[in-house]
Amino acid sequence: METGLSTACFFGQMHLEETLKIIEKLGVKTIEVFLNTFSEYKEEFVKDFRKRADDCGIRINSVHPHGIQYEPQLFSTYDRAHNDALDIFKRVANACEILGANVTVMHGAVNFKKTRRTVINYSHIAATVDEVAEIAKGYGVKLAYENVHWCLFQQPEFATQLKTLTRSDNVYFNFDVKQEAQGGVKQMEIYDAMMPHVANVHVCDIVHEDDPQFISPRMPFTGELDMELLRSRLKETGYNNVVVMEIYGNNFKDLAELKDYYQRFNEFFAD
Repeated sequence: METGLSTACFFGQMHLEETLKIIEKLGVKTIEVFLNTFSEYKEEFVKDFRKRADDCGIRINSVHPHGIQYEPQLFSTYDRAHNDALDIFKRVANACEILGANVTVMHGAVNFKKTRRTVINYSHIAATVDEVAEIAKGYGVKLAYENVHWCLFQQPEFATQLKTLTRSDNVYFNFDVKQEAQGGVKQMEIYDAMMPHVANVHVCDIVHEDDPQFISPRMPFTGELDMELLRSRLKETGYNNVVVMEIYGNNFKDLAELKDYYQRFNEFFAD
């Protein structure tokens, strides 16, 4: 399996384009680009970013837009809100094409009630996902719907329903092992429900805080996740896409530590 690093690990610390030289020094060759805001969807910006990435010898495999800014409105029943959100997504898909990305990650509809069990209109969700997936397909990029504990997709049933009800052949999934734990789901159950349509994987480790309901992300190999189980399940199910280390700035003390953990991460998932 190929590994990559998300630019989200520098979110809030510097501008997106400034991450590339640092990532190059870390020895990372493949990345997921976290597009932070609307101005970063513009052609002028992404063309410049692509050139910088090429100059650094870095391949962009996936794009993760800051979807909370528009994705909930994709699922709105108010047509103007829905169409406005589609226009934004088209800009994201165009950015993906320019960047040469294979995958765009989507969080989708938000669970505003903050419960682990809620009534979901799966037919409406599936119809919207089909529409968005077909738009992405037109730009040569896979739509990967991610499990996120604060969104509607937090249980295995969601993946099962989406696989049954969607019609587009461009509907894929992004499996996030941390988000699975934060949603109270046994490790790898959501992954199993997603397969064989997993196009991208996010990995970090987790620890339970003093409140057993509160789970915090940690660097891989420093927490409670069964990393051996994760690796073995990916291999035995034939997963051959990128495994992305997605951590955050407060999870590492300096770049030397980040480099060390990424090297270990890369060696662990190497074929």
